[in-house]
Amino acid sequence: MTSPPDDDATAAFPELRRLEQLRDAGWSFTPARDDEGELLQLNGLRTWPGGQADALRVRFTDDAAAIRFDEDGNALWTCEGTLAEVVDGLLALPPP
Repeated sequence: MTSPPDDDATAAFPELRRLEQLRDAGWSFTPARDDEGELLQLNGLRTWPGGQADALRVRFTDDAAAIRFDEDGNALWTCEGTLAEVVDGLLALPPP
């Protein structure tokens, strides 16, 4: 599992500490980089025993989105906004 951003990143962008709440709730994270290695976005995923999944995309502290899928890949819930808004939405979701 990839950890949320390091201390340098969270010092520059304290909002990134919100990702620690998701990590502690069972999320895993993977950075997406371009061909030169530049970070494009951070992707997060949490799977549920019934086959449902929650996914997160963070491009910047003011550009985040999340979605919950059912076991057939249908969207059950979506949220777009700031990182804080999206994390709050994810943490407020009941288990499927």
